[in-house]
Amino acid sequence: MKQYILKLLFFIIFFNNIGWTIVILNSKKFSSLNDKVSKLDMQHKYFNQNYDELCEKVTSSLEILDGFNTSIQDLKTQVSLLNQSVYDLKEVFNNEILKKCNDQYFTTPSQLYQIAYADYLIGKYELAYSEFQYFISKYYDSEIAPQAIFYMGECLYCCGIWDKAIEEYKKIEKDYETSDLVPSARLKMALCYDMLSNNAEAFNIFSSIIKDFPERSESLMAKEKIKMYKNVKTK
Repeated sequence: MKQYILKLLFFIIFFNNIGWTIVILNSKKFSSLNDKVSKLDMQHKYFNQNYDELCEKVTSSLEILDGFNTSIQDLKTQVSLLNQSVYDLKEVFNNEILKKCNDQYFTTPSQLYQIAYADYLIGKYELAYSEFQYFISKYYDSEIAPQAIFYMGECLYCCGIWDKAIEEYKKIEKDYETSDLVPSARLKMALCYDMLSNNAEAFNIFSSIIKDFPERSESLMAKEKIKMYKNVKTK
């Protein structure tokens, strides 16, 4: 009887130790798993933080690139304006533009453009738009007419009237398809659609810029915007 009781006690103690061993092992496994989950959570937070920082850097790069494009465009405009001024001088000397009307002298095309452009630079967008519009009504065939229409779009863009700005940018490719402004006009159209939350149309135009003007700086900006669209979809 004593032996039976001793054996029973032995088995009870043995299985009890096994149970505690299993509990301890499971506890260690659970603790290890919990540590892994915590590490994964930290990595996820770190990834999101890095992603946000990357988005900020991309946005900043796009702003710099946009400013670079604007500077190039301004330089090209000045060249076109110089060519127009030379033409204006020839016309003045030929007495074909300088005419007297109600004791006032008509300004030359380049002077009229410069007045509108100066108002655009100081943020008088509504006034500048009307002045560019007047310029176009008189000199639609001028060398700097594409620039005037482009800046009409810019005036509307700066005022947040993106749907109307798109219509102005479209005129560049429609009426001046050989103009160097076509890629810039397309880019601004895409940005307008982006502001209007029409991502599908913006994506299509960005893609067309990359396809049709791969060597232009506008293509770089289009690529970055497309990357941002794709990152948003996969996030």
